[in-house]
Formats: sequence, structure tokens, C-alpha cells
Amino acid sequence: MELQPATRLALDLREVATRSAVGAAAWRLAFGQEFEPMHGEGGDHASGLLSAIVEAVEFKIADSLPRLGLGIDTGAIAESIADALVPELSSQQLQLCAELGIHVPGEPIMGQVLRLVTLHVAATLAAELLPIARAQRGPSSSRG
Repeated sequence: MELQPATRLALDLREVATRSAVGAAAWRLAFGQEFEPMHGEGGDHASGLLSAIVEAVEFKIADSLPRLGLGIDTGAIAESIADALVPELSSQQLQLCAELGIHVPGEPIMGQVLRLVTLHVAATLAAELLPIARAQRGPSSSRG
């Protein structure tokens, strides 16, 4: 994966930016613990989700910063990412929950749990990344 320097700094990512490394760094930032995904038959979907969150946050901040400056709402960024990335199919939700090590009592709440995890990871990263991106962009980003 190719990440902006600000994103690498926000994630404290020193190693090569593979999907697994980026996903683990995002999890560590959001939850303060190491991430050990449980791999399913179809591959590492959990790392894929986490790295997709990182890419989406990075894109939305890079896209919004020139236009909005200080007016960027990290909560709104997290909401839009969760809306876009949490799968609708219960089989995909079940697989992601299993790979993330999240045990849910039943199908009806799997999507809600994944949405909360996605929201938390996205909001935490956005809050960490935004000031770094602003600083790297310079004084012109303070408009807004």
C-alpha cells in the first residue's frame, strides 16, 4: 500500500505498508493493543477492512483539507466511511467479526458491532491524522 507521510506518522508505521501492517497499526491506534487477526477461509478480510478504513480516512482528509481547512468534521468522515465499508451480507459480517476476534450473540447485531468498530477506527485515525496533515500542508490550511 502507498500511504501519505502524514498517515504513516499518525499510525506510527515504520515497516513496509502491507495491508496486514496497516490494519494492525490502525487497530493498535484505535484500541491500544496488538491485532492478531483470525484468518478465515477466504483470506484476511479483517486486515482488508482495516486498511480500507485507513485509505478512506486518508483520502477524505486529503480531499477536504484544501476546501474546508479547519472546518473538517472527523465524526462525519467516520460516519461516511462506516456507511460505505460495513458489508450488508450477514455471512460477510460474521466472517469479519470472527477474524476481528469479536464474539457477538446473534446475527441482528453483527452489523451494528462492525459499524461501531469501523466508526471508532476511522474517528480515531481522523483525529490523529488531521492535525498532522494540517501541519504538513502549512498555514494556508487554517482557512475555513
